[in-house]
Amino acid sequence: IVYFDQLQYRPVGGIHLGPGNKMYIGTQPDYGLVGGALSVFDPETEKLEIYRNLIPDEEIAAIATDDRYVYGEADSEGGGGSKPVAEGVHFFVWDPQSRKLVFDQILPGAGSFRSIAAVRGHAYFVTGGQMMDYDSTTRVLSPVPHLDGLGAVPPESLKAAKDGTLFGIFGKQLGRFDPKTRHLQLFPETAGYATSGLTLGTDGTVYFGSYTDMGIYHPESPSPLASYGN
Repeated sequence: IVYFDQLQYRPVGGIHLGPGNKMYIGTQPDYGLVGGALSVFDPETEKLEIYRNLIPDEEIAAIATDDRYVYGEADSEGGGGSKPVAEGVHFFVWDPQSRKLVFDQILPGAGSFRSIAAVRGHAYFVTGGQMMDYDSTTRVLSPVPHLDGLGAVPPESLKAAKDGTLFGIFGKQLGRFDPKTRHLQLFPETAGYATSGLTLGTDGTVYFGSYTDMGIYHPESPSPLASYGN
């Protein structure tokens, strides 16, 4: 058993395998406290490193990884019963090699987001109904044209497929986004039934939460889950 310390509690940002075959974990603080952490667990040595307050006084509520970077969301929500002391929702990029932030941007007026997907050097997320695209080569974050007004994406509900497309839940409806064409295809037969959590099987089958049940969708052109965001 590996225990969190440094006043960390729930892994609200998820647990993602990433650079160096390590597991990257975003956490919120213990009850009544503020300031989350990025925790890095090495399964080979069972060593746990904790980087607290990467974004001062903010929890880390979403994470995605590729073979180079860790992409994250930070917001002012803390442990239960806490009072926020910071403002603003951040999208940030952390480099495990240098152990430093290489990108950090506050999203003015945006709500928190709980799901990020990384594929082919880009990271994608939806905030305030707008799809956003971060290019790790140019280190530029920009909105995807004509992809606003999207419904909320639940936690862990935006995933990259091996073919480079993204599957996600958008306003209780399953959809597939193609970064090449910038087109989002929604599957109306799932409308109202896709509610929380999503992953892809080895054969490309889409599994998602549907209230207290599990939904299963078989795409016409299936693709398995991307490994390390590639």
